[in-house]
Amino acid sequence: SEGYELKNAEVARDTPYVLLTRAGVEKGTAYVLTHAQTERLNQLVPAAGEAEVYLQGGAISYTTVENTGSIVQTLVADAEEIKDVNHTWRDTFHLSGYRIASPIVVPGEDANLYLYWESATQIPEEVTLFIRMIDVNNTLYRQFEVSAFPRSMYHWRQWPPFAERHVIPIAPDVPPGTYLLHLALHNAHTGERLPCTPIDGESMIGPLYVALAGDDPRQPQVPLPANLGDTIALLGYTSHLSDNVLSLSLHWTARAHPPIDYTTFIQVLDAQNERLAGNDSQPFHGLYPTSQWPVGETLVDTYTISLPDTLPSGTYRVVIGMYDLATMARLPVTIAGIPVPDAMIELFEIALP
Repeated sequence: SEGYELKNAEVARDTPYVLLTRAGVEKGTAYVLTHAQTERLNQLVPAAGEAEVYLQGGAISYTTVENTGSIVQTLVADAEEIKDVNHTWRDTFHLSGYRIASPIVVPGEDANLYLYWESATQIPEEVTLFIRMIDVNNTLYRQFEVSAFPRSMYHWRQWPPFAERHVIPIAPDVPPGTYLLHLALHNAHTGERLPCTPIDGESMIGPLYVALAGDDPRQPQVPLPANLGDTIALLGYTSHLSDNVLSLSLHWTARAHPPIDYTTFIQVLDAQNERLAGNDSQPFHGLYPTSQWPVGETLVDTYTISLPDTLPSGTYRVVIGMYDLATMARLPVTIAGIPVPDAMIELFEIALP
């Protein structure tokens, strides 16, 4: 480990190892590993040659490691905990992933957000990061402005991947629900918002769930696994009917990166398959399109459907699915490997007296 300097270490639980590697005088790599990653440590040691346990029995959650003036890679989580994204501002600042340390937060506690950045070019300007916490109706609950990167990083021509931590306080009066985090970069001196690819000037990540202690809103009330095409899966649903108003939460996940932005349809059908009520919209009211969904994350999207007061007594079916708005072609649906007719999933029936 000769030639390395360890800076800015914060105490946290379950992070006892820092493995530093370097080939000759080139830039090195710092691996920050937890007890649960002992197998990963054993894999890295033979690959790195002779390794020294730099810190054992203590804890490190965030580090900046320098080797002769060059910032080196910091890994702070298992790869499956980091959600891949591909957002780039002005062809310079590349957000390759993020991690919410605890995706379920109790009101009054803090959420820890880790953003994984890299840059392949010299940094031309100092930038500010704006973080907005919004619900699925685009209601703002918190926003704040921070320096996007440590000042020392502006001295270097390029960055290997590194993680920057941001603490998001959740106020005690924030209601339980699903929240998204909207990110934007601005020039620190002019205030100009930097253009972002693929979404102009914006990056939406999440979800962040606020729930009472012991609750897990990611778990559906009724499990109903179904695959839609090759990229999207339904995990199940949660519903509540009161005074002819149906609240329906769909629990989705992306099996692979969806190539386009699909539209969700919800239909209430009578015995003749006539549509009597429903909703067609992109998930999260268009705030979080499917092409931006991180693989493996559970996303709970909630809709409110008002049933007509004039509906006669009878039984009505609630069905859902997804389609490509450009072609109106529905995503094919399979349940337990069996194709579902009409590419729509029947959730349940409503019996009106």
